[in-house]
Amino acid sequence: MQPTTGPTTRVFRYGIEHECALLHTDGSFADYTDTAFDELQVVIDALPEDPDDYPDLRIGDQGIKRKRWYVEGYERFDTDGRLVRCDPKGIEIRTRIHDSVDGAVDAIRADVATLDGALAASQLRSTVIGFNPLRSEYVIEPPLNEWERRHRLDSPEERTAHLHMSTYGPDLNLSCADLDPAAVVDLGRKLTHYSPWLVPLSFSSPFRDGAPWGGLSARTAIRTGLRPAVLVFLGEDDEQVEADPSLTQVARIPAEVGRIEFKAFDACPDPGLYGELLSLLTGLVLDETLPGRRTTPDAALHQHVAVAGLGDDEVHAGAGALLDAAGAALTGRADDLARLERLRQRWARRESPATAMLARYEAGEPVAGLRRRAPPPPDPRPPPPPPRVARSACASRPPRPRESPVLDARVARFACASRARSEATYGLASRMRLNGVSAARRIRVNPASRRISASRASPACAPSAVRGSSVIEWATQMTADAP
Repeated sequence: MQPTTGPTTRVFRYGIEHECALLHTDGSFADYTDTAFDELQVVIDALPEDPDDYPDLRIGDQGIKRKRWYVEGYERFDTDGRLVRCDPKGIEIRTRIHDSVDGAVDAIRADVATLDGALAASQLRSTVIGFNPLRSEYVIEPPLNEWERRHRLDSPEERTAHLHMSTYGPDLNLSCADLDPAAVVDLGRKLTHYSPWLVPLSFSSPFRDGAPWGGLSARTAIRTGLRPAVLVFLGEDDEQVEADPSLTQVARIPAEVGRIEFKAFDACPDPGLYGELLSLLTGLVLDETLPGRRTTPDAALHQHVAVAGLGDDEVHAGAGALLDAAGAALTGRADDLARLERLRQRWARRESPATAMLARYEAGEPVAGLRRRAPPPPDPRPPPPPPRVARSACASRPPRPRESPVLDARVARFACASRARSEATYGLASRMRLNGVSAARRIRVNPASRRISASRASPACAPSAVRGSSVIEWATQMTADAP
């Protein structure tokens, strides 16, 4: 059944889930390697609990998600299914459901400020980045036990749940009561198809393993293809779509039914950017002209975009076309159009949070616990002169390419044997040089009626003195003539 209301009258509801990364007070990045769950839970315990947040928010099986703030991490269980530990990656903040984009943005902004106030009493501070700048991979240690394997491997999302330990991003949620399940699934496919041209507007993960990695979104490069770009929540009796990664999921609480959850954006330092992106998604939901549909994300295209971002002319043009389509569909919705115009200005500058992060890093400023090491100052002293190296007699001529190993061996044996016979008969040849001419070449004797050639090279020099067929001339440095 198609909705009967028009674009300007259709009512949407919105929510934002935002993952906060953490820093130690000394400025270093904090994660599961040096921060305990209990250390973060103390902060959560000091935050207020509002009964009005429910039933909009899900608490979860372990009771960890009792507030709008909770410790986000990877839970480990014993063989009987009891929670034994949770390795923390940061703190997630969830808004309740709001009737406007501004309401959701104002709520997430206020909740971040409240969290920062609670963190002030601890040794931690919040920061925003899309990917762990120090560690690209979370290793499940020890390996999953039998109970964990049964419960962790029964869905694509559970099988890849450990990947989120290195990534930080939002879930931008919107729903419309006028959409039936088939329409919601179709919109999920539509947003999945156009995801590669949407995500560059949010990129905020230009670092991994302690340094810039050459791209703008390590989060997009690592997760896409394994994790969904969009997840659609349907009723228990609605038909689900079989896909890996998933496109649809059974709603866990009534408030989730009909929700479209866009999951592919990077975490944004400015909550106002979340509002602009929600208006863009609203326009794409209202649009009736864009034909693209995909059930699963295009991993290769996302990985290309993760490096190039809006600097790629085709990607930039594709994102511009989506802004145009959304703008046309949002006619009459003044607030959404104002937010979309601000987003268009970012697009025109080919801007994302990652570009600003890299600029700060290159300027030597700290970014999410990283700081570029300044190169050492130049040495004002002049460089020392190169050392003088005396050239040996063996190096008097440059080496020549080998032509025949067999010939080389013969020349070497001939040179050594000749030198031995010469020294036995005539004495050691002089290695002095007179006026640039070898003294050995100036000595002439007249013993028996024969010609003898002897090398002026010592046996140690013979291998370098016999580099080719022309070496015979070089090796024959001393000549004795018969009368």
